Amino acid sequence: MVGSLRSDAAERVIERRGANPYQSLDDFHHRTGLARGDAEALAQADAFGSLGADRRQSLWQAMGRERRAVDQPLLADLVDDEPLANALPAMPAEDEVFADYRSLGLSLRGHPVAFHREQLGQRGVLTARELQTHPNGAHVAVAGVVLLRQRPGTAKGITFVTLEDETGATNLIVHPRTWERYYRTAKRSPAWVVRGELQHSPEGILHVVVARIEPIGDTAGAGTMRSEYHLRPDQRTLFDKLADELKDGGAWPLKSVPALRIDDAGELEAFGAEWGLLPRWWKPSDKSPKREKFQRGTFNARSETAATKPTFRDAYKRRRCLVPFVEFHERDHYFGVRRGDEYEPLAFAGLWESWQGAEADV
Repeated sequence: MVGSLRSDAAERVIERRGANPYQSLDDFHHRTGLARGDAEALAQADAFGSLGADRRQSLWQAMGRERRAVDQPLLADLVDDEPLANALPAMPAEDEVFADYRSLGLSLRGHPVAFHREQLGQRGVLTARELQTHPNGAHVAVAGVVLLRQRPGTAKGITFVTLEDETGATNLIVHPRTWERYYRTAKRSPAWVVRGELQHSPEGILHVVVARIEPIGDTAGAGTMRSEYHLRPDQRTLFDKLADELKDGGAWPLKSVPALRIDDAGELEAFGAEWGLLPRWWKPSDKSPKREKFQRGTFNARSETAATKPTFRDAYKRRRCLVPFVEFHERDHYFGVRRGDEYEPLAFAGLWESWQGAEADV
């Protein structure tokens, strides 16, 4: 059930348990000695509820074991993980369901689509159950999580898809031209809104011949890494010098974005930067295509490697910043959006560099 858990790790958990149930998270980690990835997989699957730890607490403790074993400067001041784990806020019900689907492929707490039903209803999107009341040939819209995509060799390029919402499943028929037109969403988005013609087979089976495929919410299904975030509305005043870049309120890789850093006088300073780190030593070419190709490899740096990789090492030591935002879009997250509560400030940890080429300063 836990797809990212290695089979040998699962066997070790069972073997070390024996006839003596685990008493606590510390007892579990001490007896199993699981690698961080396996411990995180179990935490993400909410496997430690019987030990009194929720998903966030168990994930924090799984990460904490590696922090104590490996010196990481950013976390050096966090001496005691226990109070911090206990202080973590409870995960909202919607996030719990999404996490269940990411780790297990299902949830007993609810269905992801149910959290968006009001919004979908306003868009005229029906439930799978409501389709039963519509006549053959009706133009309908329905939404759901993609359970199955299949294209039999004898189907002349037609793709058969099964969507599931909180009321049941819907069968879809997607012709090759429609699939090609909406390929990015069709191939990568985990949840769709489809519009098309409802057809009743002689056997009484319903299916929708799809004319249009949309991602639910703001998900565009364009990849598996975070690739868009939205700025706080009040930043329009704070960052007047970036007014042209902030007109649409969104930020994408290679776009100019606002950030915060501490200047030489120890004061907080707002500045603009291009999203995509370019280290000072990088000099192969001033040509934009080559430069942008390099920058595309730096969008999502990990703190575990930023301290050691040459691209980030110097900036990690001396040039850190915060990148404020109000929401970001995770393309592999069901329905894609993480927002701060009531526009509470959020920020990414960032690194900045100043690089001068023949074309311009970056």
